Amino acid sequence: MKDSGGQRQRLSVARVFLEEQATNHGDFALFTPGASLQTASRWSECHTARARAVAAFAIAALTIASIPAALQAQRQGAEAPVTHFSSVSVSPDGKNLVWIASGPSSRGALMLAGGGGKATPKSLTLPGVDAGSISAAIWSRDSRKIAVLASTEHGTPALFELNSDGAGVRRVALIPGSVHGPKFSPDGSRIAFLYSSPSEQSNGPTQATPRDTGVMDTHIDRQHLATVDVASGNMKVVSKPGLYVYEFDWSPNGKEFVVGDANGSGNNNWWVARLEAIDAATGAARAIAKPTMQIAQPSWSPDGKLIAFIGGLMSDQGSTGGDLYTVPATGGTARDVTPNIKVSLNSFRWVGPGTVLATMASHGGSEIATIDAHTGAVAALWSADENVTSGRARGLPEVSATSNGSAVALVRESSNTAPDVWAGPVGHWTQITHANTNVRPTWGKTVSVQWHNDKFNVQGFLMYPTNFDANK
Repeated sequence: MKDSGGQRQRLSVARVFLEEQATNHGDFALFTPGASLQTASRWSECHTARARAVAAFAIAALTIASIPAALQAQRQGAEAPVTHFSSVSVSPDGKNLVWIASGPSSRGALMLAGGGGKATPKSLTLPGVDAGSISAAIWSRDSRKIAVLASTEHGTPALFELNSDGAGVRRVALIPGSVHGPKFSPDGSRIAFLYSSPSEQSNGPTQATPRDTGVMDTHIDRQHLATVDVASGNMKVVSKPGLYVYEFDWSPNGKEFVVGDANGSGNNNWWVARLEAIDAATGAARAIAKPTMQIAQPSWSPDGKLIAFIGGLMSDQGSTGGDLYTVPATGGTARDVTPNIKVSLNSFRWVGPGTVLATMASHGGSEIATIDAHTGAVAALWSADENVTSGRARGLPEVSATSNGSAVALVRESSNTAPDVWAGPVGHWTQITHANTNVRPTWGKTVSVQWHNDKFNVQGFLMYPTNFDANK
């Protein structure tokens, strides 16, 4: 979003967003027809809220005599259960897809489809895994292996590895504590992840040691960068004590990591995080850049020369939005590659030595484009009034892509269409799942309305009641 675009106001059932056209720095927590009340997180979870909102619109827009009928029509809408998808990922060679499905007949099922996703999806079984605990599935860079993060033994995180066809499942390591964000090393011999030990985990109300006891403000949140050797299962904490690591990426040669990190507690230092490179063997850190804005998704270019990241004014970690920046991998001053774009980058991945495939929030919808990391040239590939994600919790625009960007995998949804998995070349994808084909919204059509107010473009979304009759 833009610097001055953080203010929001709700008008009846429309959410209005102000976007300054001159700048593009900031987080983008938006509502779009594609996002299906994206700020409410999930499609089906919005049924009741939307029904109430539509009823509110009916009160404002219809005559008093028609109010009872309009409200009754909303109450009669059937709320069919919706299947949700997460960790949607296409293999780097584009031959296979993996995702996690949770719905009426499955709870965190790990699904695999061959033939570029065209083969009939099959459910994979991981022995000993706690029900509904699978949280991530990733591909090795040679597309031969899948790593899965789940829990076993009643809540202990564990990493599993299996072949690209779903066979050969084995547990790599059992890792007490908190684990997330696993990534294979370039050669597939190690898996890196973000890690907090059991004693460093945030304690909840049902756990033995509440964190806010004793002297106030003495608790320090810790999160480390760690690796596990795939063959032996041996784990190693790589980053130095006292360093909180927010995000990371492997260098192309597997010898370093680029990280977004900060000294001290993680809860209050994300807004001033810096870019560093950490030696994978020794943990020694070297400075790369210290941007003056929030940073997200540091990523090493395939040729090892550049590091790219998204920079902007962001409210919280995960609410990613802003411009694409690059900095030499040896360190230096970060450069805004896209200072004049009128959209907000939410995610990207390298698809060549100097090219990234970016997914953006654009005019109330989603857009996918390539960006030249040297010149900043943007080539739009697709845009629509819908939301596309890889199924991560924040629901911001994001896709999984092959190593060269020739194909992507994603979840598509809109205000009138429930989510399903799609895959293929950008804009020419094929529907892979049909889990929500029979799910219908309990609200009417959605209309985008745009107008100008001073230097701002203002956009609102008007949601009609079902069976709306303009003559009443």
